[in-house]
Amino acid sequence: MSTIRARLCRCNAADIFLSYYKPFDGSEHPRRPRHIVWETISGDLNFWRAILAECIALFLFVLLAAGSSASWDGSQAASNLHISLSFGLVIAFLVHCFGDVSGAHLNPAVTIPLMVYREISLIRGVLFIVAQCLGAYLGAALLRVVTPFYAQNNASLGCTLLGEHVTIGQGFVVELVATFQLVFTVFSTTDPRRKDTRIPVAFAVGVSVAIGLLFAIPFTGASMNPARSFGPALSAQNWANHWIYWAAPVVGGLTASTVYRFIFAAHPIKNTDHNTVNVPDSFYNNTATELGVVGERLAHTSETELNNNAEMDLESLYSTEV
Repeated sequence: MSTIRARLCRCNAADIFLSYYKPFDGSEHPRRPRHIVWETISGDLNFWRAILAECIALFLFVLLAAGSSASWDGSQAASNLHISLSFGLVIAFLVHCFGDVSGAHLNPAVTIPLMVYREISLIRGVLFIVAQCLGAYLGAALLRVVTPFYAQNNASLGCTLLGEHVTIGQGFVVELVATFQLVFTVFSTTDPRRKDTRIPVAFAVGVSVAIGLLFAIPFTGASMNPARSFGPALSAQNWANHWIYWAAPVVGGLTASTVYRFIFAAHPIKNTDHNTVNVPDSFYNNTATELGVVGERLAHTSETELNNNAEMDLESLYSTEV
């Protein structure tokens, strides 16, 4: 208790809200300066640009993707394949567009694990989630405005609801598993230590979203994203079993992040064989440098000098044997 009390006494507002540990790739970053929280974040334009990017991304995501589920009067309802492809393609292009701006979280189930493991600061994570929920609501509200009233599912346009005869427990498990595979894909494809980078991140995440929807649409409507469910629910004032679409994705995201981080992350494999010697990378770098220097010297050495050196080496060898 004394240790915890001592650490808490040394904490200030900047430590709590703005500090973060070294990022997931293991590179070192200096701690942010200990200024007043508001003064620090108000002067960081990139910080607010990232928050705006998350809001715009969720606005487009809900408007474009959830809009694909609307069924029109006199026409057939959109198939699960049609909806799944729409969600996957929209997510893929949003990750590609906003990845360099905010990291393209686009999902509180991705942001919360990063907050828990201190890869982003607390204030950044909280504002990201607020921006995501706000963007999702604005997208759902505009979708409701532009959709004709006679659309068959206008009353629950974009809302994620449990399927017929699906219990709360079944829906919770389905959402948890679907979110697990999505967040696991996000962390595995964005790990900078992976050597296999043949598949673009945006494509991998988009395919993961489409797979999750193909599986979970009949059960829960396939949210996998609390903000995506929050926006349409607020717009339609339809809160039926809404807590599932927060609890299950958050638990699934935290589980996926923890499992990948401590079991499947691309850490260097430690050699347990005591008969072998682990050679550091610096050895190979120094050796390559020395070989390069030797090669340059040989390139500038004449053939006569080489022959003379070889004869001197043979004479010294004979003299040693005698």
